[in-house]
Amino acid sequence: MSKLRQRQWMERFFELHRPPEEIFELTARLRGTPARLAQAVAALAPRQLRYRARGKWSLHDHVSHLDHLEGLWCAHFDDFEAGAQHLRSVGENTWYRVPIDERPRIADLLNSFSRQRLALVSRLERMRGLILTKEATLPQRNATTTVPGYCFLIAEHDDHHLATIWELLNRSRSDSTWSNDGAPSVHRGRRSVSPPPATW
Repeated sequence: MSKLRQRQWMERFFELHRPPEEIFELTARLRGTPARLAQAVAALAPRQLRYRARGKWSLHDHVSHLDHLEGLWCAHFDDFEAGAQHLRSVGENTWYRVPIDERPRIADLLNSFSRQRLALVSRLERMRGLILTKEATLPQRNATTTVPGYCFLIAEHDDHHLATIWELLNRSRSDSTWSNDGAPSVHRGRRSVSPPPATW
């Protein structure tokens, strides 16, 4: 039997037309992400957060990515409310080009993510009626979606990164590069930028 592995984000496919009635459960899922993210990473030391195993993203990278995408989610809800037929394309990612030791502290990232997400949830709670059934094309997936379908995609994206974070934490505990006190040694090139993100 082959070794079980987590699927890559772009290997996954989703049903992006969800019933309008799902908006209540989806809003609850989105509301809960900041607390689950903080539970995973808030108490870790900076060198644990910056550690990259085999050149993959660090925990800090994952949190930076989630914080960065909140602006895109908000922009796409602007498109839905404006009645756009096509959601805008993803702009150029820039966060991963910033050297990791020059990025915001994890506490600041978590606060920023929480603030943006709660604003998004408040916005969703005001969306009722016909807007929940309007369709728009999502270019990154080459498919049409609705507000509930888009919320489902965001919630699945949240869970994908949270699952990856917990898997990294579980693997790191047995990594020989971690020091005796459980904190990893940061790889050489601490000022190096992160690997670029995949198109979500």
